[in-house]
Amino acid sequence: MKPETSVHPPGGARFQTSALAATLTLLMAVVLPIAALIDQLGTRTLDDYSNSMYAAHGISASPGEIYVLLYVAAGFGIAFWLIALTSVWTRRKWARASVIAAIVVSALIAGTLFMATEYGQHIFPPIWGVFASLAPIAGIVSLAVSTSNNRD
Repeated sequence: MKPETSVHPPGGARFQTSALAATLTLLMAVVLPIAALIDQLGTRTLDDYSNSMYAAHGISASPGEIYVLLYVAAGFGIAFWLIALTSVWTRRKWARASVIAAIVVSALIAGTLFMATEYGQHIFPPIWGVFASLAPIAGIVSLAVSTSNNRD
């Protein structure tokens, strides 16, 4: 009789908690593009904000261009969190480093959305920085949970 094999690594309570925390962090990273998609398909408040900001300086903004910037930024963040989640799930030695890298990249994205200005005005309303901040905050919590589990 063949021994049972599984594609998933053996799980203990510590590992499951760390993997769950990393998965929830990935879900937080998906909030930004989902919010952008909802806004783009619905009220288009970000597009209106962008158009009014640039119109005050005699520049016509391309329709939807601001959303492309958000999708690209969110894509980088999600890619880093997918690498981090994969490293945690497969229990790689570099899992902690990949989580830290994802936190740093996500925090830089959030900081950029909070602080990017043009013509003396913020390019993005603060809510977009808040959406982008969810992933690094959840990542810090995930890292803390993982670290506390390893000390037990």
